[in-house]
Amino acid sequence: MISNILLRPNFYDCALNGNRYLEFLNIHFQNYWETLSSLVVKDMYIQKNRALPLNSRAVKRLLNNTFNSKWIGICVPVK
Repeated sequence: MISNILLRPNFYDCALNGNRYLEFLNIHFQNYWETLSSLVVKDMYIQKNRALPLNSRAVKRLLNNTFNSKWIGICVPVK
């Protein structure tokens, strides 16, 4: 929960892969992200687990561009 906003879980009927996770970030998470104030966003970090689909190059590129490299995952230093 951040600023009284709860990000609900998303479930898939099929296996999660890099493309599906990228779609989730671009559609569902983007809507959530846009509801947060800029004060919350500047101090926010994204943490993800070590699952391979969550670490595709396209996903890392999107996270770096969207969150200014402020995310925690495989092979990414916390700045």
